Amino acid sequence: MIAHVLLKHIEETPRMPIKTCISMVHSKYGKIISKRKGFLGRRRAFEMIFGTWESSFRALPGYIAALKHANPGTVVQWRLLEGRIFDFVFWAFKPSIDGFAHCRNVISIDGTHVYDRYDIKLLIAVGMDANGSIFPLAFAIAANETWGMFLTHLKTHVIKGRQGICVLSDRHKGILHNMCTLEGWQPPHAYHRYSLKHLKANFQTKFGNGTVNKLMWGVAMQHQQRKWATKMELLREVSEEAYVWLMKLEVEKWTLYANGGRR
Repeated sequence: MIAHVLLKHIEETPRMPIKTCISMVHSKYGKIISKRKGFLGRRRAFEMIFGTWESSFRALPGYIAALKHANPGTVVQWRLLEGRIFDFVFWAFKPSIDGFAHCRNVISIDGTHVYDRYDIKLLIAVGMDANGSIFPLAFAIAANETWGMFLTHLKTHVIKGRQGICVLSDRHKGILHNMCTLEGWQPPHAYHRYSLKHLKANFQTKFGNGTVNKLMWGVAMQHQQRKWATKMELLREVSEEAYVWLMKLEVEKWTLYANGGRR
């Protein structure tokens, strides 16, 4: 009953606040429901519109098949446990594979958790075109920690024989380990850089979002060594601790001036 009250509103606003759900039921029936009933009613309405987790997994093979049909040449790689339990799927669109040949020698990889009934992850790799714009390359949905499979398929189907690729990431242990052990990848110290996004986040956590944080970003974005050195001295005057923290990192892995032209 609660779900039917919320149905049309959930379709427009899937993340509707529980307080709003309770208010709508009160307006309809003059009764105040608990937060738990509001939560369960919202979830039921969501499932009535968008389906359940189980129905989504059942629909995934058909969805991927439709992607391949609409995009000829798209690469898809599955892994099923015991032949029927979903574990991993990788896909890269044909235009992305072809377009990477015209992108810079830089790939950014990252992953995010999908929190709910199942702890699955969405993995993604993007490049950068000549105009400095993000260029999507490959995607994966993984039920387990499978950076090894993702990097293997990325190398096989997207990078192929191209050499000297610079990889940006948050230096997750799974990424570092697989880049050291998988065939076709070099140890991270060779050309693996810190993602400035993650570096900035870690720096901000340690030193706060103030003047020091702005100075760090200005240092990292310098294209000339002379200007970089000047900015670093200014940072040192403001915070010796922040200066020491940054200098412990390999300069060529977090500054634009020293990255070998891969900026």
